[in-house]
Amino acid sequence: MIKQLVFLIFFLPILCLAQFSGKVEYDLILGDDPRFSYNQELTNMLINAQQLSEDLSYSLYFDKDKSYFEINEQPINTRKYFTFFACVSTKPDRSSYSDLKKQLFTANYFDIFFNKNFIIEDKVNYHWIITDEEKIINNLKVVKANGLTRDKEPIEAWFTPEIPVSTGPENFMGLPGLILELQVLYTKYVCRKIEFTDVYNSKILKPTEAEVISYEGYDELLNKMSDFFKDQ
Repeated sequence: MIKQLVFLIFFLPILCLAQFSGKVEYDLILGDDPRFSYNQELTNMLINAQQLSEDLSYSLYFDKDKSYFEINEQPINTRKYFTFFACVSTKPDRSSYSDLKKQLFTANYFDIFFNKNFIIEDKVNYHWIITDEEKIINNLKVVKANGLTRDKEPIEAWFTPEIPVSTGPENFMGLPGLILELQVLYTKYVCRKIEFTDVYNSKILKPTEAEVISYEGYDELLNKMSDFFKDQ
Protein backbone atom coordinates (compact mmCIF):
# COMPACT_ATOMS: atom_id res chain seq x y z
CA MET A 1 0.00 0.00 0.00
CA ILE A 2 2.84 2.40 0.83
CA LYS A 3 4.55 1.62 -2.47
CA GLN A 4 1.33 2.35 -4.36
CA LEU A 5 0.94 5.65 -2.52
CA VAL A 6 4.51 6.67 -3.33
CA PHE A 7 3.89 5.84 -7.00
CA LEU A 8 0.78 8.03 -7.10
CA ILE A 9 2.49 10.95 -5.37
CA PHE A 10 5.59 11.00 -7.57
CA PHE A 11 4.47 9.66 -10.94
CA LEU A 12 0.83 10.66 -11.37
CA PRO A 13 1.68 14.33 -12.03
CA ILE A 14 4.16 13.22 -14.69
CA LEU A 15 1.60 10.96 -16.34
CA CYS A 16 -1.01 13.74 -16.32
CA LEU A 17 1.43 16.16 -17.91
CA ALA A 18 2.45 13.63 -20.57
CA GLN A 19 -1.12 13.21 -21.79
CA PHE A 20 -1.17 16.90 -22.75
CA SER A 21 1.80 16.49 -25.06
CA GLY A 22 1.51 14.76 -28.38
CA LYS A 23 0.82 14.81 -32.09
CA VAL A 24 -2.31 15.12 -34.20
CA GLU A 25 -2.44 14.13 -37.87
CA TYR A 26 -4.99 15.90 -40.08
CA ASP A 27 -6.36 15.26 -43.54
CA LEU A 28 -7.22 18.20 -45.78
CA ILE A 29 -10.53 18.39 -47.64
CA LEU A 30 -11.23 21.07 -50.26
CA GLY A 31 -14.90 21.68 -51.01
CA ASP A 32 -16.58 22.95 -54.18
CA ASP A 33 -15.78 26.64 -53.98
CA PRO A 34 -18.27 28.51 -56.23
CA ARG A 35 -15.65 31.18 -56.88
CA PHE A 36 -13.96 28.64 -59.17
CA SER A 37 -17.07 27.96 -61.24
CA TYR A 38 -17.00 31.04 -63.49
CA ASN A 39 -15.17 29.28 -66.29
CA GLN A 40 -13.84 25.83 -67.15
CA GLU A 41 -10.21 26.76 -66.56
CA LEU A 42 -10.92 27.77 -62.95
CA THR A 43 -13.04 24.65 -62.47
CA ASN A 44 -10.16 22.48 -63.70
CA MET A 45 -7.82 24.22 -61.27
CA LEU A 46 -10.17 23.47 -58.38
CA ILE A 47 -10.51 19.83 -59.37
CA ASN A 48 -6.74 19.56 -59.61
CA ALA A 49 -6.31 21.15 -56.16
CA GLN A 50 -8.91 18.78 -54.69
CA GLN A 51 -7.05 15.79 -56.10
CA LEU A 52 -3.78 17.10 -54.69
CA SER A 53 -5.33 17.60 -51.24
CA GLU A 54 -6.10 13.87 -51.11
CA ASP A 55 -2.34 13.20 -51.22
CA LEU A 56 -1.50 15.66 -48.43
CA SER A 57 -1.52 15.34 -44.66
CA TYR A 58 -0.51 17.65 -41.81
CA SER A 59 0.86 17.24 -38.30
CA LEU A 60 0.30 19.32 -35.17
CA TYR A 61 2.83 18.87 -32.35
CA PHE A 62 1.68 20.27 -29.02
CA ASP A 63 2.23 20.63 -25.31
CA LYS A 64 0.20 22.69 -22.85
CA ASP A 65 1.90 26.01 -23.73
CA LYS A 66 2.82 25.87 -27.40
CA SER A 67 2.32 24.02 -30.68
CA TYR A 68 3.82 23.61 -34.14
CA PHE A 69 1.86 22.83 -37.32
CA GLU A 70 3.44 21.63 -40.57
CA ILE A 71 2.76 19.70 -43.75
CA ASN A 72 4.08 16.15 -43.79
CA GLU A 73 6.83 15.58 -46.31
CA GLN A 74 5.70 12.98 -48.81
CA PRO A 75 6.43 12.12 -52.45
CA ILE A 76 4.11 13.97 -54.85
CA ASN A 77 3.75 13.22 -58.57
CA THR A 78 4.32 16.77 -59.80
CA ARG A 79 3.38 15.80 -63.37
CA LYS A 80 -0.13 15.00 -62.13
CA TYR A 81 -0.80 18.48 -60.73
CA PHE A 82 -0.38 22.08 -61.78
CA THR A 83 3.19 23.12 -61.07
CA PHE A 84 2.06 26.05 -58.92
CA PHE A 85 -0.11 23.89 -56.63
CA ALA A 86 2.53 21.19 -56.32
CA CYS A 87 5.22 23.73 -55.42
CA VAL A 88 3.26 25.85 -52.96
CA SER A 89 1.25 23.10 -51.25
CA THR A 90 4.11 20.70 -50.59
CA LYS A 91 6.77 23.11 -49.35
CA PRO A 92 8.05 21.78 -45.97
CA ASP A 93 8.79 25.39 -44.95
CA ARG A 94 5.07 26.24 -44.75
CA SER A 95 4.57 25.93 -41.00
CA SER A 96 3.17 27.77 -37.99
CA TYR A 97 4.27 28.06 -34.36
CA SER A 98 1.74 29.12 -31.71
CA ASP A 99 2.39 30.57 -28.27
CA LEU A 100 -0.79 29.46 -26.50
CA LYS A 101 -0.28 31.66 -23.43
CA LYS A 102 0.20 34.89 -25.39
CA GLN A 103 -2.22 33.87 -28.20
CA LEU A 104 0.53 34.73 -30.65
CA PHE A 105 1.45 32.88 -33.84
CA THR A 106 4.64 32.88 -35.87
CA ALA A 107 4.13 31.50 -39.38
CA ASN A 108 6.77 30.46 -41.87
CA TYR A 109 5.49 31.38 -45.35
CA PHE A 110 7.18 30.48 -48.65
CA ASP A 111 6.53 32.99 -51.42
CA ILE A 112 6.86 31.49 -54.88
CA PHE A 113 7.24 34.87 -56.57
CA PHE A 114 10.33 35.84 -54.56
CA ASN A 115 11.44 32.22 -54.06
CA LYS A 116 12.13 32.90 -50.39
CA ASN A 117 10.67 32.42 -46.92
CA PHE A 118 9.03 35.08 -44.78
CA ILE A 119 8.05 35.00 -41.10
CA ILE A 120 4.69 36.48 -40.14
CA GLU A 121 3.99 37.30 -36.48
CA ASP A 122 0.67 38.42 -35.08
CA LYS A 123 -1.82 38.01 -32.23
CA VAL A 124 -5.09 36.22 -32.87
CA ASN A 125 -8.68 36.77 -31.81
CA TYR A 126 -11.26 34.61 -33.53
CA HIS A 127 -14.23 35.86 -31.44
CA TRP A 128 -15.21 32.32 -30.55
CA ILE A 129 -18.79 31.51 -29.59
CA ILE A 130 -19.15 28.03 -28.06
CA THR A 131 -22.41 26.25 -28.90
CA ASP A 132 -24.30 23.35 -27.32
CA GLU A 133 -23.72 21.07 -30.33
CA GLU A 134 -21.68 17.92 -29.69
CA LYS A 135 -20.49 14.88 -31.60
CA ILE A 136 -17.78 12.21 -31.46
CA ILE A 137 -14.45 12.35 -33.31
CA ASN A 138 -11.83 9.62 -32.74
CA ASN A 139 -13.80 8.36 -29.72
CA LEU A 140 -13.62 11.81 -28.10
CA LYS A 141 -16.54 14.12 -27.38
CA VAL A 142 -16.15 17.37 -29.26
CA VAL A 143 -18.05 20.65 -28.97
CA LYS A 144 -18.80 23.05 -31.82
CA ALA A 145 -17.56 26.65 -31.76
CA ASN A 146 -18.13 29.38 -34.34
CA GLY A 147 -15.70 32.20 -35.03
CA LEU A 148 -14.48 34.74 -37.54
CA THR A 149 -11.13 35.21 -39.24
CA ARG A 150 -9.48 38.61 -39.52
CA ASP A 151 -11.18 38.90 -42.93
CA LYS A 152 -14.60 38.10 -41.37
CA GLU A 153 -14.73 34.63 -42.92
CA PRO A 154 -16.81 32.16 -40.87
CA ILE A 155 -14.99 29.45 -38.91
CA GLU A 156 -16.50 26.21 -37.67
CA ALA A 157 -14.34 24.39 -35.11
CA TRP A 158 -14.94 21.17 -33.16
CA PHE A 159 -12.77 20.96 -30.05
CA THR A 160 -12.50 18.39 -27.28
CA PRO A 161 -12.50 19.52 -23.63
CA GLU A 162 -11.03 16.10 -22.84
CA ILE A 163 -7.67 17.39 -24.10
CA PRO A 164 -7.40 20.89 -22.52
CA VAL A 165 -4.77 22.23 -24.91
CA SER A 166 -5.85 25.45 -26.64
CA THR A 167 -4.57 24.83 -30.17
CA GLY A 168 -5.49 23.44 -33.57
CA PRO A 169 -4.58 23.44 -37.28
CA GLU A 170 -2.53 26.30 -38.74
CA ASN A 171 -2.66 29.15 -36.18
CA PHE A 172 -6.17 28.53 -34.84
CA MET A 173 -6.23 28.58 -31.04
CA GLY A 174 -8.05 30.08 -28.08
CA LEU A 175 -10.65 27.39 -27.33
CA PRO A 176 -10.73 25.35 -24.07
CA GLY A 177 -9.62 22.18 -25.81
CA LEU A 178 -7.78 20.71 -28.79
CA ILE A 179 -9.41 21.36 -32.19
CA LEU A 180 -9.98 18.07 -34.03
CA GLU A 181 -11.97 19.42 -36.96
CA LEU A 182 -11.91 22.90 -38.45
CA GLN A 183 -13.49 24.49 -41.51
CA VAL A 184 -13.00 27.95 -42.99
CA LEU A 185 -15.23 28.51 -46.02
CA TYR A 186 -14.52 25.50 -48.27
CA THR A 187 -11.32 24.27 -46.61
CA LYS A 188 -11.58 21.65 -43.88
CA TYR A 189 -9.04 19.89 -41.63
CA VAL A 190 -10.17 16.58 -40.15
CA CYS A 191 -8.29 14.70 -37.42
CA ARG A 192 -7.03 11.33 -38.59
CA LYS A 193 -5.00 10.22 -35.59
CA ILE A 194 -3.94 11.41 -32.11
CA GLU A 195 -0.80 10.24 -30.34
CA PHE A 196 0.02 11.18 -26.72
CA THR A 197 3.77 11.38 -26.17
CA ASP A 198 6.47 13.92 -25.37
CA VAL A 199 8.95 12.57 -27.93
CA TYR A 200 7.95 15.29 -30.41
CA ASN A 201 8.44 18.23 -28.04
CA SER A 202 11.80 19.03 -29.62
CA LYS A 203 9.95 19.83 -32.89
CA ILE A 204 7.95 22.64 -31.29
CA LEU A 205 10.34 25.42 -32.25
CA LYS A 206 9.67 29.01 -33.21
CA PRO A 207 10.94 29.73 -36.75
CA THR A 208 13.62 32.42 -36.88
CA GLU A 209 15.69 32.10 -40.06
CA ALA A 210 13.75 34.32 -42.44
CA GLU A 211 12.69 37.92 -42.99
CA VAL A 212 9.95 39.04 -40.59
CA ILE A 213 6.97 40.85 -42.15
CA SER A 214 3.69 42.19 -40.80
CA TYR A 215 0.28 40.70 -41.39
CA GLU A 216 -0.39 43.58 -43.79
CA GLY A 217 2.69 42.55 -45.73
CA TYR A 218 1.33 39.02 -45.83
CA ASP A 219 -1.92 40.37 -47.32
CA GLU A 220 0.09 41.99 -50.07
CA LEU A 221 1.67 38.64 -50.89
CA LEU A 222 -1.78 37.04 -51.06
CA ASN A 223 -2.94 39.79 -53.43
CA LYS A 224 0.00 39.03 -55.68
CA MET A 225 -0.94 35.38 -55.62
CA SER A 226 -4.54 36.30 -56.53
CA ASP A 227 -3.30 38.38 -59.47
CA PHE A 228 -1.22 35.40 -60.56
CA PHE A 229 -4.34 33.22 -60.76
CA LYS A 230 -6.26 35.89 -62.70
CA ASP A 231 -3.53 35.99 -65.34
CA GLN A 232 -3.57 32.22 -65.89
